[in-house]
Amino acid sequence: MRALDGSIAGAPHREIGLALFGRARVEQDWADPGDHLRDSVRRAVRRGRWLMNGGYKRFLL
Repeated sequence: MRALDGSIAGAPHREIGLALFGRARVEQDWADPGDHLRDSVRRAVRRGRWLMNGGYKRFLL
């Protein structure tokens, strides 16, 4: 949900990564050729949007 909140507020993915993983991890891994950290942020935003758009109902049933 933190990733979704950041995305809705217009924060860049790097800032969302800072909030989720901390400065040290982002500075170390953001430019990694495999893009693993960036992919994690993108997945977090996508999952937040899915939950916001009704996916949360699956948890209630």
